[in-house]
Amino acid sequence: MSAPFNNLPPNFIISEDKTYATLSTPLEKSENDDRKYRLIVLPNNLEALLISDSETDKSSAAIGVHVGQINDPVNALSNIVLMCFYGVEPLDQLNQWVVEKFSKVKNKAIPIPVPKEHYPLTEKELRVQSIASIDFRFQEKYSPSYYTSKLAVQMQRPYPRELILSGSHLIREYNPELILEGLNCLCWDKCIITLSSKLLKGLDKKEKWFGTEYKLEKISEELLKIHPPNIFVPSNFEVDKLIDVVMSIY
Repeated sequence: MSAPFNNLPPNFIISEDKTYATLSTPLEKSENDDRKYRLIVLPNNLEALLISDSETDKSSAAIGVHVGQINDPVNALSNIVLMCFYGVEPLDQLNQWVVEKFSKVKNKAIPIPVPKEHYPLTEKELRVQSIASIDFRFQEKYSPSYYTSKLAVQMQRPYPRELILSGSHLIREYNPELILEGLNCLCWDKCIITLSSKLLKGLDKKEKWFGTEYKLEKISEELLKIHPPNIFVPSNFEVDKLIDVVMSIY
């Protein structure tokens, strides 16, 4: 008899034999991606992404372990174990193998938080969003080993689970406060930033750790400005198909 599910994320449906739960909403993927995906969760909260590629001649697997913090609520320290499997086998076969091999793995898991705040995108951010969407749409296939390693890391991020394939590629929201918080950490009192070049002149300061000379300059507004939209960046990918075309040879 399988153990009960605890802290099951939303949109997961428990199987009839209660050995795993499957994400009911489809994963968002590139329109050129013909691989089949399935995201499952085992009763021990181990999450596994299954990828079936009928054209591959290689298999790959990756595991990601996210170590918790001292202030985590579960037994002082928590860890989240995530797995990614890639092969030519059908999804049902990969599913059965994962359930048999990993259902008894100990996993002190806590739910991955999902950000709730959303900010409207301005015109400038919408232009960046459009370019990111084009890149994702025509994304090339990675090697199985690189792809599973990449996704095992990406699964640890607080994306809604249906967005774990697209989350790092597409731009959906704009959070100026978070950007400012990150930029405020890039200062000489909190980190060491090094730019080395034989062409640097006029260095008038020394950092306190190694006595390295440096110079602070403000970046001009002219350099930081966003250029006008590129009219050659496409936005409409609809294709008009010719139906019932009769070719005549004279």
